[in-house]
Amino acid sequence: MTLTATVNAKKPGSGTPTGSVTFMDGAAELGSATLVDGTGSIATSNLVAGSHSITVSYGGDTNFTTGSGKLKQKVAQAATATAVTVTGPSTTPVSGQSVSFAVTVSVSGAGAGTPTGKSASRTVKSSWGRPH
Repeated sequence: MTLTATVNAKKPGSGTPTGSVTFMDGAAELGSATLVDGTGSIATSNLVAGSHSITVSYGGDTNFTTGSGKLKQKVAQAATATAVTVTGPSTTPVSGQSVSFAVTVSVSGAGAGTPTGKSASRTVKSSWGRPH
């Protein structure tokens, strides 16, 4: 996500502010940017899904005083795809033999991350191949 701030002269003043702006999410600093033609931008991946209180502070320069602005920013969860892979034994089990399966959960896409939560594993005894 890119955050951009533009610092303007307050009328009836004129000119283009120089210096830098600092972006905050609550008490956490997201980054600082040097103003170019009065505008500064940062790229951040630190904003998780949810509501954020963003503050931008301007440090001032020799012609302009300090200032700040606030906004509420809502960040939506990015789309992901989840895949579940089950791997069984590499050989055919004998009737009554314990068999284990491995389960792997993975995600992909813009909102990819590490899957969390509970998984269960179970060893089962095979029952196929018995004569009837």
